[in-house]
Amino acid sequence: MEQQPPQPSFDQTSPPQFDQQPISQPPFNQQPMSPPPFNQQPPMPQENPGKVLGIVGLVMGILGVLLACSLIFFFLGLPLAIGALGCGIMGKNRTPAGMSSGMAIAAIVLGIVSFVVVIVMLTLWLLVFATTGAELGTTNMGEIFHYLFLTY
Repeated sequence: MEQQPPQPSFDQTSPPQFDQQPISQPPFNQQPMSPPPFNQQPPMPQENPGKVLGIVGLVMGILGVLLACSLIFFFLGLPLAIGALGCGIMGKNRTPAGMSSGMAIAAIVLGIVSFVVVIVMLTLWLLVFATTGAELGTTNMGEIFHYLFLTY
C-alpha cells in the first residue's frame, strides 16, 4: 500500500503567515507626501535660443537661392546669402547640446548654395557682356546693354 504524504494541518485560530514586510507608516509628526496642487502648471519644455535665428536664416537662404537663380536680380542673392550664413552659424552656436539645430544647418547650406549661384551668375553675365562687346567691337557698357536688352 502506498503511503500518503502527511496532510498539513491548519490552525483556525491564527492567521496565515506570509513573508512580507509590514506596511511602514511615516514617523509621528511628519506629514505623508501629498499630491501636487490641482491647479499647478506642468514644467515648460526647454526653449531653444537658436531656433529663431535658424528660421530667419532659413528664410533668407530660400529667398537668396530664388533670387540668385533669376537672370536680372541675381545680385540681390548675395546679401541674403551672407545673412543666411550669419544667422545659420549664430543659430547653430546658440543651440544647446542635445537639441535639434536642423534649421540652422539648412540655413548654412542654403547660404553657401546661394553664394555659389550668385558667383556663377555673375561670371556668366560678365562672359555675356565680354563676348557681346567683342562682337560689337566696343567696350562701352551702355551700348552693350542697349544691344542685349533693347534691340529685340
